[in-house]
Amino acid sequence: MNTRVVYALLGGAMLAVGGFAAVAQTDPEPLARQTLEPIAAVVTLEGPSEAGETHVRLRRFGSQAPLRELGSLRHVAHSARRGAMYTHNGRTLVLVTAQLRPMSGHTYESQLFAVENGTTRPLVDGVSNASTPLVTARGTVLVQRGTDGPDVDSMQSANGQGLRERIDALTIDAVDIDSGRTRTVFRGAGQLAWLGCALRDDKALVYHVTTDGAFLRVIDAASGAQTTIMGPMPALARDFSYDRERDEVTFVRAASVGSAEYEIVTVPASGGAARVRLTAASEHLMPRVLRDGAIAFSPAQDPGLALLERGSSAPRAMAPLGAGSDWVAAERADGRWLLVRHLDPVTRNDTFAVTTRDGARRATFTDNENPVEIVGFWAGATP
Repeated sequence: MNTRVVYALLGGAMLAVGGFAAVAQTDPEPLARQTLEPIAAVVTLEGPSEAGETHVRLRRFGSQAPLRELGSLRHVAHSARRGAMYTHNGRTLVLVTAQLRPMSGHTYESQLFAVENGTTRPLVDGVSNASTPLVTARGTVLVQRGTDGPDVDSMQSANGQGLRERIDALTIDAVDIDSGRTRTVFRGAGQLAWLGCALRDDKALVYHVTTDGAFLRVIDAASGAQTTIMGPMPALARDFSYDRERDEVTFVRAASVGSAEYEIVTVPASGGAARVRLTAASEHLMPRVLRDGAIAFSPAQDPGLALLERGSSAPRAMAPLGAGSDWVAAERADGRWLLVRHLDPVTRNDTFAVTTRDGARRATFTDNENPVEIVGFWAGATP
């Protein structure tokens, strides 16, 4: 399968759900003893994908009506939609990528939009389809862009070689959120330059897939410096997250080409030996390292969310929504709340949940009629 298609399907996750329902649940004992803070508010991208319009909404799960309509944007029908929160210098806005033109074999047909104060502004075109914008710790906005390379049909049988993927001119560009002006902070040839996660300061992890294999590269958006911390390796890695305190990157990869075993791996962001944290026969472990170093992941056989605490080799079951496949989409800045997507193993429907880290409180919603994409926790003024 084409590398770009794999990441369109797996990176970030397009979430199909439906028939709106909301439920809030709380352990009754704390209510008798204290006043609880409201369920944390989140930002969603909603609307039938075939309609060609996405509504950016602020929601508090457990309530049917959105707290606020933040804005909307038009795009081609059935477009992937990806979002990220920007909260810097006293400003909070939502960055969204969506496709402007129908699929035609080209890879860079999406646009970056800024949704702020009820208005939507286009910022830059030529963004990689189904890619998510990334905001560095210093507030630099990065997007994946590129130029299609020559068609592979004329290359695949040359000199007895097998099928080869197209080689594109890939870039990571920094975007000014007011003017839309761009500057290139990374260039490379290959099939993919995927924005993995933000690191310290103005640095970001790029997963660069080339004809020579895949590489983990750390780029500095301020200086343009670049360091390779892993590779070459098979192009079988995904789900990158960052432990800021320990300056480490965690991700999942296939144990080997063709293997049914997958590994959760941690590697220093400054380079060094990688260590395997867990191995399981599941291709959707979907790990996310949390602020205290624990790794939230979805175990094999889909029993529900589990935590691998730092220093432990034995996962602890959490499963706020019971059996199923769980992905932690976001963690609030204080570490108290998690945003989880839960896939029911029988109905194959998604439920979204905001839950406290200890699982004592949670609120959920489902919408089986419309695709929904989760952006993250709202960090602006209290709604």
